[in-house]
Amino acid sequence: MVAILIATVGVVITALRPGGAKGFADLKPTALGLVAAACFALSAVGFRGAIIAVPGVSFVTAASYTLVFGLFVQTAVLTNICCCARPTCRKEFLACGDRRCSLVFWVRSPRNSGSWRSRSPPPPTFALALVEVLFAHAVSYYSFKPPLSLYEFGGIVLIVIGVGLLVAV
Repeated sequence: MVAILIATVGVVITALRPGGAKGFADLKPTALGLVAAACFALSAVGFRGAIIAVPGVSFVTAASYTLVFGLFVQTAVLTNICCCARPTCRKEFLACGDRRCSLVFWVRSPRNSGSWRSRSPPPPTFALALVEVLFAHAVSYYSFKPPLSLYEFGGIVLIVIGVGLLVAV
């Protein structure tokens, strides 16, 4: 838990803009990101629990059933929101691009989701995935050459420490 908290604090520090407005408007993107990440973590724990709860089948079959069911529920809820709850969106929803392309992504999504993340316990797996933040900073730095602020450097150090502790445990 300590390693996960250290890495999360590192991500928050990296996301903050130094010298920005000190009001909530400056923290709003960071707060929304943390809320979205918390909801994603809860859904990952829920998916993992659902996969484990499927009796009498292999892990891959249970993960496939769970992911297909989850995608079906998400599609049904979002379709309902777009077509029924917000009638003004109905035209835009029906005018969406190539449905065959969308169907291909919908069919392939369970395969993509059934990756290394579904085989491990969610909290350490997602904390270890914070390495992606480091890669994004590295690509940004080498591509655009932005100046690295002290906040960003400190956040990166905390992410490395958190991930290092997580791997060491």
